[in-house]
Amino acid sequence: MFRKAWLSPSRRSGKGILRGRTVPRRRPAPDFQEGVVGSQRHPRLILRVRICADWFGRKSVNQHSFFLTRKVKIMKKINKKKKFLVIVATHGDEAFSLPIVKKIKKKFPNEFDYIIGNPKALKENKRFIDVDLNRIAPGKKKSLLYEEKRAGEIIQKSKDYSFVLDIHGTVSSSDIFTIVTNPTPQNLFFAYSLPIRKIVIWGSKNNGRNTGPLSRFVDSGVGIECGPKDSTKTTKELEKILNNVLSQKNKILNSEKELYQVFGSVEKDELSERIKLKDFKEVNLNRQLFFPLLINQYKEEGIICYKLRKVDFYQKFSFPY
Repeated sequence: MFRKAWLSPSRRSGKGILRGRTVPRRRPAPDFQEGVVGSQRHPRLILRVRICADWFGRKSVNQHSFFLTRKVKIMKKINKKKKFLVIVATHGDEAFSLPIVKKIKKKFPNEFDYIIGNPKALKENKRFIDVDLNRIAPGKKKSLLYEEKRAGEIIQKSKDYSFVLDIHGTVSSSDIFTIVTNPTPQNLFFAYSLPIRKIVIWGSKNNGRNTGPLSRFVDSGVGIECGPKDSTKTTKELEKILNNVLSQKNKILNSEKELYQVFGSVEKDELSERIKLKDFKEVNLNRQLFFPLLINQYKEEGIICYKLRKVDFYQKFSFPY
């Protein structure tokens, strides 16, 4: 029941310590060593630690500094991430959003950063120089193709941000909708948090080249498609949306959101019968019901529009009982 008092090594030879006196048995207090752990790359980053010699076998602070410094670096990296990166003019013929974003930047100077996706193509007012920038991500930094190299630079830069918004424009009268190219839970939540009613899931799993849109390869990002891009109504609506996003105002309830999924396209030779197509308005073509999307946007590539089906989350994840 009794034993000699436990004294830490740093106190065993101290003055005024009574030795040999029996005291009631109790759990010994561990021997603590205090030290400073820092990083050569970040000399101002200092972490004071108290390491229990009882747990670590009385090893010195330096022997554990690698793990502690690594943890601090990770936390520092997470805390350093900025919130929003906005990409404009991914295609050189989509300059409509640049003046809007510049105007918003003056109002919210510290809330987000923006970059011009394809500055060369923008200068020449062309969709792209070598290849489509929004089809070649994640890109290659040393590529000889301008857009492929640029895609690698943008993906690298996006790692400094928590969220990425990639703004696009179309000739279709589609209004403004969100595109989720990488339908992870995080990206779906991000899309639902935006003040945009229509959300389109446009993922791809049959691409053998493993390339695709920029928003597919960032940590968390979605695209915003605006149409028609040269309409005053569209630019005003985009400005309103960006204002609401940065001031954290989402006036659209989740129950009012409309979720769609791309499942195919309508080729030129399929449109044998005369039928009027309208974005997001259900039609019956060749005995198939679908919602058209981006009508005539890719007409030069032989695509009249893409096909959408509506997704009901409640019905999809519910069962009768």
